[in-house]
Amino acid sequence: MPNPEDIENPLWNDPRGIRWNQFYWNGPPAPPPPPLSTPSQTKKHKTMPKQPFMPRTESAKPPWLDRLVDALQNTSKGYATKYNVPAATITALDNGRQWVNAITNYLAAVRASSQSLTAFKNQLFTGGGAITPPVAPVFTAPGVPLAAGVFTLAGSVGVQIKDAVNYAEADGRDMGLEGAVIAPALASLAVPDLSKSRLTSGGHPEVVWAKLHAHTAIKLMVDRGDGHGEIFLAIDTVPNYIDTMLPARGATAIWTYRGIYMENDEEFGQWSQPFQITVRG
Repeated sequence: MPNPEDIENPLWNDPRGIRWNQFYWNGPPAPPPPPLSTPSQTKKHKTMPKQPFMPRTESAKPPWLDRLVDALQNTSKGYATKYNVPAATITALDNGRQWVNAITNYLAAVRASSQSLTAFKNQLFTGGGAITPPVAPVFTAPGVPLAAGVFTLAGSVGVQIKDAVNYAEADGRDMGLEGAVIAPALASLAVPDLSKSRLTSGGHPEVVWAKLHAHTAIKLMVDRGDGHGEIFLAIDTVPNYIDTMLPARGATAIWTYRGIYMENDEEFGQWSQPFQITVRG
C-alpha cells in the first residue's frame, strides 16, 4: 500500500508499475480465486444393464438368501458396519432363512414321500411279495422366532446397500446383489408396456409401467393433439406416473403417450407402442 503522505496525490505510481489513487487500485486485474472444488474429470463409466439381483425362481431363492446372510454375518468382511445394516435386521434375516430352509427341505421330503406312497400303493394293488409302507416325513421347526416376508425384507436390505454412496460392486457380487448382465441382444427386447394405462378418479391420465429392476427409470413423451406434436413429459423412477395436466374445462382430447427405459441416465431398449387415451377437461 502507498504511504499516507502519498495518498493525497490523485495518482501514485508503485515501483512495480501498479497505479493507485485515493479510492481504488487500477493495476492489472487480480487472478480469479481458485474454485471451491475442482469438478471431477473422470467420466462416468457406462455399465451394461443387469437382471434383478433377487432370483426369480423359488428354488434359487434359499441359496441366495444364505449367501446374503452369511456375508452380512461375516465380521471380517465388515459389510454390516460399512452399509449400516442393524444387528436386529441381520438376526431377522437369519431367523427367516432358517425357516425357509426348514420348510424347503420338508417339502422336498414330502414330494419324495408322495412318490414312495404311490409306488407302495401300486405294489399293494397289483404287486407281489413282501412290502413295507413308507415312513412319512416329520417337520422339525427351527427354534427361532417366525415372521412373514423374509424375502421382502432381504430385498429392501439389498436395495439399501446398493443405494449407499460408498457401495462397491465387488461387495455386491460377494453378497449376491449384482444380477447377471443383460446381453445387448436381449437389451433390445426391453420395451415398456403402457397398455394398462388408465384415468384416475380425478380424470388425470395414469401411465402404468413396470420396472425391469430396482434402478430402472422410464422416459415419457406425450402428444396432446394440439398441433405441437410429441413433447417430453417426464423421467419417472417410481411407477406409476400421473399426468397432472387436463384439457380446458369442457374440452375433450385424445392424448398419446410413449416411453422408453432409462439405465444410467441413458435410453435403453426400445420405445413402447403408443398408448392413446381420451381426456376430458
